Parts: sequence; structure tokens; C-alpha cells
Amino acid sequence: MGERKLRDDRLAVLIDADNASANLIAPLLEEASKYGTANVKRIYGDRTNNQLSGWKGKPHMYCMQFSRFNNTAMCLARMRQIVR
Repeated sequence: MGERKLRDDRLAVLIDADNASANLIAPLLEEASKYGTANVKRIYGDRTNNQLSGWKGKPHMYCMQFSRFNNTAMCLARMRQIVR
């Protein structure tokens, strides 16, 4: 906190929920804020999967959108579209 932004760019924060811990959202967004503003914040994964129960309620706490994908190839294709 209190650290100066290194840049003021617009960022997209895209998280693969199957491979990332929900507990890391706050530190991740704090680190991203040093480099600019996260205009797009999305979490990808199949939230009906019991393994993602740790993500329950987290997206709304951080104004993030949860996009349901149970196919990794589909998810990666969608991420590429957003970043372009």
C-alpha cells in the first residue's frame, strides 16, 4: 500500500480458477494496481466443480466476472480474444 504506480496502463486480469488459489486475489490485484488500472477482471473455470468451492463469493467481493468454462482450449481462446 502507498506504493507509487510504475505505469498508468489499462490492464486485463484473467485468472484460471482451476490452477490458482482464491486466496491470492487480493495480493494479485494489489500488485496489478502498481502497473495500471485493471479494466477487465475475469475468472475462468467451472464453478459447479467442487474443487472450486474456495472461489464461492470471491468474484463479487472484488467486482470480478466469473466465466464458466470446463474446456481449457475454449477458455484460452476466449482469453486471447479479450487481450487483443
